[in-house]
Amino acid sequence: MGDWQARILQPFHPGLARLTLVYDPDDLIREEHILEEIRRRGFELLFYDDPIRFRYVYESEYRRRWDGGENAELVVVFPFSMDQRDRVPHDVLSDGRELSLHLAEFFPRLSYSVIRELEAHDYAVLFAVYPDFRGPLTDMATCDFLLRRVFKVAVELIETVPELLAYLLSRHMAGRVYPKVLDQYLIARFSEKAALRGLPLETIVPSRTAFFRFLQDAWPRFLQWKIRAQAKETPDHPYVFGEGEEGILPFDHDEIRHRVDNLFMEGFLTPVSGFERASLPAWAHVGVVPEVPADPHNRFEHLLRQVTKAAEELDHHHAWQALVPKWAELYDWVLTHEAELEKDRHQAWVKLRETIEERFERWLTERFSTLINLSYHPRPVMLHHVPHYLASRQGDRRTALVVLDGMSWVNWVQIRRHLSDIRKEWSFAEQAVFAWVPTLTNISRQALFAGESPLFFSESWQTTKGEPKLWQRFWENQGLRRGEIGYRKGLGEEPIDTWIEEVKAPSLRVLGLVVNAIDDMAHGVRQGAAGLRSQLDVWLKRGYLLTLIEQLLYNGFDVYLTSDHGQLECMGTGRIDQGILAETRGHRARIYADEAFRDQALTKHPHTLAWSPAGFPPGVFPLLARGRTAFTTSQGRIMAHGGISVEEVLVPLVKVVDKSGQDDHRF
Repeated sequence: MGDWQARILQPFHPGLARLTLVYDPDDLIREEHILEEIRRRGFELLFYDDPIRFRYVYESEYRRRWDGGENAELVVVFPFSMDQRDRVPHDVLSDGRELSLHLAEFFPRLSYSVIRELEAHDYAVLFAVYPDFRGPLTDMATCDFLLRRVFKVAVELIETVPELLAYLLSRHMAGRVYPKVLDQYLIARFSEKAALRGLPLETIVPSRTAFFRFLQDAWPRFLQWKIRAQAKETPDHPYVFGEGEEGILPFDHDEIRHRVDNLFMEGFLTPVSGFERASLPAWAHVGVVPEVPADPHNRFEHLLRQVTKAAEELDHHHAWQALVPKWAELYDWVLTHEAELEKDRHQAWVKLRETIEERFERWLTERFSTLINLSYHPRPVMLHHVPHYLASRQGDRRTALVVLDGMSWVNWVQIRRHLSDIRKEWSFAEQAVFAWVPTLTNISRQALFAGESPLFFSESWQTTKGEPKLWQRFWENQGLRRGEIGYRKGLGEEPIDTWIEEVKAPSLRVLGLVVNAIDDMAHGVRQGAAGLRSQLDVWLKRGYLLTLIEQLLYNGFDVYLTSDHGQLECMGTGRIDQGILAETRGHRARIYADEAFRDQALTKHPHTLAWSPAGFPPGVFPLLARGRTAFTTSQGRIMAHGGISVEEVLVPLVKVVDKSGQDDHRF
């Protein structure tokens, strides 16, 4: 634990008071390791996000336990400062000791309006270097200090196009997201430099999606120039962009060329056709579709190394979110080429997959209750954060959330490739989010539409019938009227024109759609992930999803795609024979209303996991299948969900970005 976490945690000593009130307007306590340590010290946490929900939990859970003589120690976190303590219920205020956490108290010589936009994990670095700050208390001085000491960016050293591209490649390939205020500062500083003014700085600096789209568009122009240059038909490299000109990016510069291989191998860029490799230098061949197919195993080896490297440090949710896109690209390759994969390479893939799954089960078992309470700012971490995030970004825009039931990250790789091949003007801003565990539709999808944990839809968590009301209630609480909120499920096969007219209603502001096709396929397939892949390909070619997205974009919606859970290829290990003792009986999860019945099954079936469901109402006792097993007698490869694997839990949240529009995204 670092000095920053220790400073925050200093007042949290057990035994001082049963109720501690924390005023935390900057969400300092919502850092993953801080939350985990507070729980480890024996405290329970309750966040005052909504007065009615707070009162319900406070009275039904903690007041009841205290009245029964239980010595539970509770920390209540308020999203405002101590000078607003009059907002705290009087009975709560009179019972608790009070603590204040405020950024201005920790960094008084830095601009508060700037540092409050940092992510929680950045504060540990800032805390270590803060004593070195000698500048005035201004936004500019704070931005410069943060970039230099926290983000390791020396703006004055970036003077040329190659230097800027090298910096952006390093940043965007790592998925590093900066606060908006720092991006605006960078854009202003770069705009002062004559060599950089012709570049679309407003988009390629903050947006990972826009940057790689910019490189993709520039790559064939560079190849054409390179062929002419090697034939002595063109002058030296035109690095400078002019107003309205499409310049030639210096992909052959020393600081950029060594990254080109990674750009194409890892899927950031797509190879182009129409060029002869023989007329280009060897390093550029990776970005050209060959006349004779190249050995695909080169990409396998590259992705295997990348995923292995990313899997070395997986102690934070950011690390898992960064791992899963790389892992999905590798798995997609394996599904395409498994028949030709040599035995030793296949064994390396299986061993890596098993290692990752074991680490993920261990990590998520320890951290799941912490993930629930992380902030949705600047990006959502769990599915129930997504509506809050969309509401914070909506403004005057229309928003459509399309839930592709059962879509895993591997499915998304296939879907993205299909859509990109047909709609070159589209790109996709991606973010991994955590589904609810057990990863069942009635739990995880309802949490998504409710913007709440299952505790707050305790009467409907066993079915999906409550989704429309939960979706409606969430958006009405954001200030929308009933007629401005739309919801429809059961989509995927019916003609879109039978209902799309509803979308055109000018009053509609928010739309939630459930496409069931992938989950329906998965439950019927008997050839595992390869069989699902084949069926998904057929469905995509029918054009349903493409048409749906087109219609939503045409009618002025910001389109987000996500999933309620993924799918896992499993082998059956036998049914659990307990009759009707389990309330929910799935292939990967069984939920009991009696802990004794759950533990009885656990004893008889040791390769299972008793899940402690944080965020659930009382009387919910899940039993999960571990590894790649399922509670079924089937001997074939089946697709199932409900468990705790990477494939089931980490799902994509994607914004469709139309190149013809001005909007972009900063996931």
